[in-house]
Amino acid sequence: MSVIILKIGGSVITKKEKGMQADLKAIKRIAREIKEAFENDPTMKLVLVHGGGSFGHRIADKYKVHMGLKSGKQTLGFTKTVQVMRKLNLIFVEELQKIGLSTIPLQPSAISIQKDIKISEVFIKTLLLAMNLNCVPVLWGDAVFDEKQGYSILSGDHIVTFLAQKLKSKRVIFGTNVDGVFDSDPNTNKNAKLIRLITPDNVDKILKHVSGSKTTDVTGGMHRKILEVIPLVEKGIQIEIINAKRQGYILNSLLGNKELGTLISA
Repeated sequence: MSVIILKIGGSVITKKEKGMQADLKAIKRIAREIKEAFENDPTMKLVLVHGGGSFGHRIADKYKVHMGLKSGKQTLGFTKTVQVMRKLNLIFVEELQKIGLSTIPLQPSAISIQKDIKISEVFIKTLLLAMNLNCVPVLWGDAVFDEKQGYSILSGDHIVTFLAQKLKSKRVIFGTNVDGVFDSDPNTNKNAKLIRLITPDNVDKILKHVSGSKTTDVTGGMHRKILEVIPLVEKGIQIEIINAKRQGYILNSLLGNKELGTLISA
């Protein structure tokens, strides 16, 4: 069973600078593109992961949930982070179900545990049983219990890298709000060039030019994303970073077009 893992960034499905607002227009378009991909390839096995955007990051940052349990007041922040991420997931999943996709939410804080901010356990059988029933599992970046520090942030990117190895996936697609990885910041440099191919040989040079997220983000942004996926590439998994805000990019990427953004490959 070859599984595609598609991560949709929080900056794509939420209005990240405007508080807790989902971008319904973007979510509806993404849902249509995923459905069309299934219509073209009914045998496709897909796992969806989405980020927190304006929902999870601000609360997690406010209560410093990513730093673990330091005081009792933080526990409220932990529970609030879990709750707002459930709200975002409900919006996302319902839009996919409205057009006939059998999406099933699998709450990370209920099926996974971390130890010192690293995944120590995931009840993976739930996900496998869902796919055997032709459901599309949907997970998301979440605050989870941590055996060493009480709780910690399990980023969507970390979920992706873990599942890609457990499911022996061959392809991982990151849908972001940019066209891919650039040699400098395209927001400040109009001459920034899109890097089409990243390999283990040139990644160190490229990382010198890649910064993290410029909005409130407790998970590290693009720099961390690249660092996390390089071990996958070394195991033969291809990584694609595309602009999920562009019409048709998710559809075409799911159907095998690897020339839409940045390819990270051995």
